[in-house]
Amino acid sequence: GPYGTVSGGAGNLIQSNTLNATISGGSGNRIAGGFLLTEGSEARGGTIGGGENNAIDGSGDAASISGGSSNWIKYFARGSTIAGGAVNTISEHTTHAVIAGGISNYMSFYNVGSTIGGGFKNTTGSDARYSTIAGGAGNAGGGRDSLGITIGGGLGNQTQIYTTGTTIAGGISNVISYSTVGSTIGGGAGNFIGPHGASLTIGGGSGNRIGASSPYSTISGGYSNRANGPYSTVPGGRLNLAGGTDSFAAGHRAQATNEGAFVWADLQDADFTSTGTNQFLIRASGGVGIGTESPQFALHVNGDAGKPGGGAWSVASDARLKKDVRPLEQALARLLQLHGVTYEYRDAKAIHELPGQQTGMIAQEVEKVFPEWVESGRDGMKRLSVRGFEALAVEALRELRAEKDAQIRSMEKRLAAIEAKLAGDDGK
Repeated sequence: GPYGTVSGGAGNLIQSNTLNATISGGSGNRIAGGFLLTEGSEARGGTIGGGENNAIDGSGDAASISGGSSNWIKYFARGSTIAGGAVNTISEHTTHAVIAGGISNYMSFYNVGSTIGGGFKNTTGSDARYSTIAGGAGNAGGGRDSLGITIGGGLGNQTQIYTTGTTIAGGISNVISYSTVGSTIGGGAGNFIGPHGASLTIGGGSGNRIGASSPYSTISGGYSNRANGPYSTVPGGRLNLAGGTDSFAAGHRAQATNEGAFVWADLQDADFTSTGTNQFLIRASGGVGIGTESPQFALHVNGDAGKPGGGAWSVASDARLKKDVRPLEQALARLLQLHGVTYEYRDAKAIHELPGQQTGMIAQEVEKVFPEWVESGRDGMKRLSVRGFEALAVEALRELRAEKDAQIRSMEKRLAAIEAKLAGDDGK
């Protein structure tokens, strides 16, 4: 073609209908001519710097292959570049695209301004504009109106069609599904972001999934966690589910399935599930500590606790929930076996108790009368939990009332007898 140049090498060819084409060296390289279907459709300014068996097809302006082996830029790929590597391809109607190197990478047709940095068998789909696969192997990016997607590397990662501004930073076999906007998978393996979402994040981990139509949801990491509600969060752990809007699930098998639910579960191998909206549920077999790092109870508060507004602590008491109901006996006698004392703790600070003189009972003494009130903590120290005292007090008062009533009746009989005797004496 006019102004074409082959500087050296062997078996290099510039075909007709080309303008200002150059092959600097190498062997078996080829720049094809344009179609001349319309004026100006001839190949313009194509360049092959060297290497072997590289090819630029016609009707593209300023396409270039710097070197490498068996690289191919197809028709109408204006301003596109393959820097090196082997068996890399930029397909038809793909403009201003770059494959920097690597092996068997493929840029599909109608890409604009997209880049494959290197690696092996990475692919950008058709219509993937301004998208990047930095490296790795077997990664597939976008297609069909995808815009600004990025795969940083890794193996077998995929962003699907109609995605915008999505990123997979690395890892293995991670997927961002179709029609997703502004979403990210940071790494890990087998993580999945479902379709029709926006601003979704999976930080890493393995087997985590954000469901369809769950915008602004986050899984930070962990294993097999799911976020299936808008604005839902799983910070990590295993087998957790944040399924309600604005829900939060953490730990192991925590299931926040209702709106506004916050569920944290310990390592017990069973689901711990919310049952209503706006709940805050905790399963912690080791205890919940507030102001203490070594709770001795299911809930251990070191310091003051208040219940503003009053009200009572409730227990289930419906007759329909109970069986084997029996009356209390000897309530007064059992209560009178207890002894109240004053005392001070040897080291109140060490056990998170109040300093100074206290009033109460001794657990070992109470245990002889009410063993169900006494239990041993994790530290081996006995502790006192008074249960059923109200019922004992009621029955003790009843027994005391019955005893006093009997005494009164006896005294009344004695008084009546005295009065009768006195009346008889007066009649004599």
